[in-house]
Amino acid sequence: MTNKLLIGVLLFLSGVAAGVTLCWYASPVWSYNESIGFREDLINASITRYREGRVAEAAVLMQEANEVAARPDAAWPLMFPWHAAILRATGVFSDVHVSRDYRAPETAYLFRAAGQEELSRPYYERLETQRGRNQAQIDASAAAFIREAALFQEREKAK
Repeated sequence: MTNKLLIGVLLFLSGVAAGVTLCWYASPVWSYNESIGFREDLINASITRYREGRVAEAAVLMQEANEVAARPDAAWPLMFPWHAAILRATGVFSDVHVSRDYRAPETAYLFRAAGQEELSRPYYERLETQRGRNQAQIDASAAAFIREAALFQEREKAK
């Protein structure tokens, strides 16, 4: 009886250890998914502020969306982490990362539109160096994205 109880406890503890290890192993994939969701929420909030005419607040929110990649891995999958562990083990996400420059053109454009040239300058300089585009090209693409996103939000709100 004692041996069966001891074996049962050992099996239970090994199962818990395997589950915790799997959660730890899958955590970066889970955190990546959480970062994407959080970033999109910040972008939506930024577009909403822009539509309301609060351009400086929109710029700060867009900047926060760019900085999501710099935040530490704090999310742990608590339920069904198996799919994330399989994705990590197979290397599907090995070359995928959350880019710090995801909405850098929009951030630069919003800071400049808010009259905060000193905050927009580093974004423009980095984008001109990395992508070879001048300020006018960056502003044109950023303004188009913001304009279309604002129209999309208005249409969704009207539904």
